[in-house]
Amino acid sequence: MLKIKDAILDTSNGSCLGITNQQRREKYGIEPSVDEDRKECFINNLTLLRQHEDLIIGTKEYSNITIPGLRCGFLYTGPARSLTLGELLYYYKNNIFVFDAEKDDGRNADFCCKKLYSMKFAGSPLSGCVWTDAFCPVCGKIYSLKCSGIGYLRDYRKKAPFEFESSPLQIEDLVKLLKTK
Repeated sequence: MLKIKDAILDTSNGSCLGITNQQRREKYGIEPSVDEDRKECFINNLTLLRQHEDLIIGTKEYSNITIPGLRCGFLYTGPARSLTLGELLYYYKNNIFVFDAEKDDGRNADFCCKKLYSMKFAGSPLSGCVWTDAFCPVCGKIYSLKCSGIGYLRDYRKKAPFEFESSPLQIEDLVKLLKTK
């Protein structure tokens, strides 16, 4: 069954398959938005961003870049501010919100890589049920997964080594800059 958010999630047989934004656009004739392009820029350049994560985390202008679609929200408490590039890279560096697809997902799906990186969260603090959109950095497919342990986002934010100030840069500006280094 197809979900409009880029993933095919068939829980009846325990499998999880995804499609890329490009495949979804072609199938439904959807024109890409600037927000989708920025999210795809992040996904498609994660390896480059991870190679420079210390620079990005340590530079306010870079770490405070926000990317549309990378956010979290919980019932009763409402949406939190967008996740910043620096926050996500800090979490990934510390193996937070990085899932071993075979172990954590429980579906033993055949992902391109065995690590999935979360980028959007929604759930209930009362039930503890949390869904995340996580992506495979190899193929760029986005998977919608039920997971646990993400309800502690506010605690993680308190430990993160930076304060949020809006950045004038966009993700595509930073990627262009990093590609010249």
